[in-house]
Amino acid sequence: MLKKLTIIAPVFLAASSFVALAQEPDRSAELDRIRSVIAEVNKALSRSDAIALARFFTADGTLRMGRLVATGRPAIISAMDRPRSDWSEVTPAFIETQSVEFVSGDVAIVAATQTQYGSLILKRSVPVMLLMKLDGKEWRILSMRLYAGPVVIGAGR
Repeated sequence: MLKKLTIIAPVFLAASSFVALAQEPDRSAELDRIRSVIAEVNKALSRSDAIALARFFTADGTLRMGRLVATGRPAIISAMDRPRSDWSEVTPAFIETQSVEFVSGDVAIVAATQTQYGSLILKRSVPVMLLMKLDGKEWRILSMRLYAGPVVIGAGR
């Protein structure tokens, strides 16, 4: 009986692992959709378009940059809206995705880096963490946190 269990146990474990892998949903399409949102966020940042940027947040989404905390789209627009300037020494911020981890089918954590270049700062990169949620059929930012400050998101305006 012990020999049967010794043979059956590894086969059962291998089969159950295969079934678990087979049940894991294909995340590549969702990953592409999340990366597409990040690309659109970068376009909004490059235009310093606070309204366009806020559209990528959930209605109750939160933006945290240093001491600044803005919750909700109107507050995010207000926090990001800056007077226009024709000249700036700093490039617009650019977010580059490092990794995406799915917490569930409709929630993902995106680890990223935001980078800016300038004549005085040369290169400034700060870690960014985005908590993203599937809001209806669209991926939206529930929380965006920049871990080092101060960071000028609206540079170039």
